Amino acid sequence: MYVLQNCEEVSHFMEEYTREIESQSSMGAHKNEFLDWFRARIFVLSSQGRANDELISLAVGPAPLVHRYSIFMVNGFRFHTKELALRRKMQNSGVLVREDDSDSNEEYYGVLEDIYELSYVENRKVYLFKCHWWDVARLGRGYKIDKYGFISVNTRCALNTNEPFVLASQSEQVFYLDDMVDKDWLIVVKTNPRDLFKVPDNDDNCV
Repeated sequence: MYVLQNCEEVSHFMEEYTREIESQSSMGAHKNEFLDWFRARIFVLSSQGRANDELISLAVGPAPLVHRYSIFMVNGFRFHTKELALRRKMQNSGVLVREDDSDSNEEYYGVLEDIYELSYVENRKVYLFKCHWWDVARLGRGYKIDKYGFISVNTRCALNTNEPFVLASQSEQVFYLDDMVDKDWLIVVKTNPRDLFKVPDNDDNCV
């Protein structure tokens, strides 16, 4: 369901379904029936030659066999699951996901617990990160910002959500440093992808 919710081609089907269940609310339609509705809708469109291969693949759904990984490269970052990172010198399990809404600057911080590969028909692959998310909903209790702009998260406060997944393609990497004063807090350190360099705006010193 998370994959469908984050697929641009599916968004207008979700809007159509929402309108339909709102008009039929007395008949007991529920949003959690979207998967069956979407599958039936796409199969009808396919029989009419009006559904592309990607939509058909999404409607069929992923194969029951799911592959798991401990290491994954995406967006120029090399991620390790928390379990693997505990056995390595480098800490590569910190995850940053930015709010999709362009009007929002909200960021979510977490720790990567699992990496899943979903396989669809015609060899299409989707990669999901399962994360433990820190609570960024409550300033002062779940997270705080110091006078220098550094963000810290409270390790005793998890985000109240039933959605642990994000697409791997949505993820950036952060590192966490122990707070020397508050032992339950971690300081978030953002990092740039490999091979990404900041070019100076002023090129007067260029040779």
